Amino acid sequence: MKFRNPFKSKIKHLLSKEAEYQLYKKAADDIEANIIDKGIWTKAYALADGDEKKQKVRYIDLTVEHYK
Repeated sequence: MKFRNPFKSKIKHLLSKEAEYQLYKKAADDIEANIIDKGIWTKAYALADGDEKKQKVRYIDLTVEHYK
C-alpha cells in the first residue's frame, strides 16, 4: 500500500511538471537547430524499427530522459 506524502506540495508537483515541459521544449529546440545526439538518435532508430516518424518521437522521449 502506498501512502501520499502530506508534506509534498502540489505547487512543487506543478513546478516539476513545468520543468519537464521545459526539457521537452529544449529537445524540440535542439532538433530545430539540428543539434542531434548521435547515440540517442541511433537508439531511437532501433527502438522505432527503422520508422523515421516513430524515431523522432522516441528521440524526443529519450532526450528528455537524458536531460533529467
